[in-house]
Amino acid sequence: MKKSIRIGDGVAEFFGTHDGNIKYLESLLKVQVHIDGENNLTIDGEDDHVQLVERLVEDYAQLRAEIEKRLGIAEEQAQTEQMAEQDAKIAEVMDDLRPSWQKDPGREMEDWTNFLKKEDV
Repeated sequence: MKKSIRIGDGVAEFFGTHDGNIKYLESLLKVQVHIDGENNLTIDGEDDHVQLVERLVEDYAQLRAEIEKRLGIAEEQAQTEQMAEQDAKIAEVMDDLRPSWQKDPGREMEDWTNFLKKEDV
């Protein structure tokens, strides 16, 4: 049986350094595996062995996609947390720069009342 399947980005890593993983599969399952320049993988060998290699490649692609998705979610959460920390630091600096009467509006009224009492107005 000869079968050609389209592989997505990142599946080429499945082949391993110097195609070591594919060479191992070829020797183990007595199949021939080739990839062309357009990400088409051709598997040639006994039917059940070809189907096994096809399933391995598809499972790898699915696992890789799930990992990339989870990493993307984790990265978004980390960025959100980092932005919240930065916002808190900015608010703290802005609070330090604000005049004391703006930090505590009740204090402004108290200061004004004391001023009026002193001036006997």
